[in-house]
Amino acid sequence: MGSNSAAGSLARGERSEEEENLKLFDASSFAHLLGRLLLLASVVVFSSPTVQKQFTVYSKAANYSVAVVERNGTDYLGLLELLEPLGTVSARQNGDH
Repeated sequence: MGSNSAAGSLARGERSEEEENLKLFDASSFAHLLGRLLLLASVVVFSSPTVQKQFTVYSKAANYSVAVVERNGTDYLGLLELLEPLGTVSARQNGDH
């Protein structure tokens, strides 16, 4: 009978540990965990690299790509970056233009 009572108290002890584990995972800790998971998911989604537009030039002198910059909904290329790989480039001001 003594062994049965020890087994009974052990079973009761195990149940109380299970109950304690369930108490540790209450609504506030679940909300905290859910908030962290949502934060992690949003960081992963919004930090993914954006694909940058490029303009590619294929010529006998060189093959290269130039980044396309968008301003106010219009795409622009850097003129110097576009022409420089093809040879010598110079610029000068002609009056007010």
